[in-house]
Amino acid sequence: MAQHKAKRPGSAHHRTLPPDAPSLEQMVRSVHRQVLARASHLKAEAHDFHARRGFQSLLEQRAGAWSKLESLDPSRAERVRTDLHLIISSAEVT
Repeated sequence: MAQHKAKRPGSAHHRTLPPDAPSLEQMVRSVHRQVLARASHLKAEAHDFHARRGFQSLLEQRAGAWSKLESLDPSRAERVRTDLHLIISSAEVT
């Protein structure tokens, strides 16, 4: 008799954003630190196209988490924006 594995949740198959504002805030802060590190690397290595592609995906992750945070808790989003000195344009938030 074959044993069946338990079905994995949908979030294990597809990357989803956390449903609450505090974890979204942490996600924005974490991804922002990664963006800064990747930007400094790209300044030194301008022709590193693999890093450039990763940089673009980080920007998309930050924009998605930012828009979700702003829709859930605008005051918290504004506080994060001022803490991180972010300039969020309407083109970045999709």
